[in-house]
Amino acid sequence: MKLAKFEDLKWEYDEEANFHIGLHKNLPDNKNADIVYGKIDPHQSLKTHYHERPDNTGYICFYFFNGGNIRVALPDSTDEVINSNKPFHFTFEHMEKHGVENLANEPIIFEVLSAPKYIEGEETQV
Repeated sequence: MKLAKFEDLKWEYDEEANFHIGLHKNLPDNKNADIVYGKIDPHQSLKTHYHERPDNTGYICFYFFNGGNIRVALPDSTDEVINSNKPFHFTFEHMEKHGVENLANEPIIFEVLSAPKYIEGEETQV
């Protein structure tokens, strides 16, 4: 068993994307998939971008385990507001444009699953 306690996450700020990434050596991480945490500050946005996934397949899944009040920039250039105190998740496929704005007065924290594993440089800001 590998345990990764939330309080032991190492947070790094990604200035280009405008969000914080929570890392821990015991989070799942192999060639098939990896998991990190994301945090968006109040009234800030994860900038709109897309992922060129390895082999043109795979996805990025965001899991909002505490719910949230967010606006999601969708691939068809529309937005959707989600305001829920229950868990939810959404998934973007290879090359699907997306961004997330935190509409709340507190940071929003979520889990990010990349399958296959995220590769540095696969993101393109829009």
